[in-house]
Amino acid sequence: ECEIRSPADELNVAIVCYGSEKERKNIFEKIHDERKLYKIVHNKSIPISILHDRIGNLIQGSCHQNTFLKVEVIFATWTEINGSEMYFIDSNEEYSKCFAWMIGKHESQEAKMMLDKINFPNLCARQLIFEAKKIVSIIGGDDQIDVSWIGKETNGLHEKYKP
Repeated sequence: ECEIRSPADELNVAIVCYGSEKERKNIFEKIHDERKLYKIVHNKSIPISILHDRIGNLIQGSCHQNTFLKVEVIFATWTEINGSEMYFIDSNEEYSKCFAWMIGKHESQEAKMMLDKINFPNLCARQLIFEAKKIVSIIGGDDQIDVSWIGKETNGLHEKYKP
């Protein structure tokens, strides 16, 4: 099951977590702790790339101890200065920056390969969402998917996508 949250004090950040309820709760607590600690030490919000690295290291280290059996996390944000940023982490010891990512029941290697073929820099956000939904429809035969987005079109705020 997936859960999407935006920290109350930073609505320009979207965090998507896939895994059991216990794993999601644990991840969101760790994210909260890392954000709080960084704010205390540096007196500013944690950059999403640093948060991604810290949570990625935590998940990778915990996987070896079976703390997280199957968990995936996506961090996304948008600012006028940096534009769009998206990072993913999964319990298969993989984490990096990306343009788009699928998690949940429609995730598959075939879907990810099709997603990789999309020409991201030349499409607007609405076109990208249309392409991603088309892939899910082809792979999973399901048009009913939850899509959230964050970007210039949403004034930098994370929100559910409404066509």
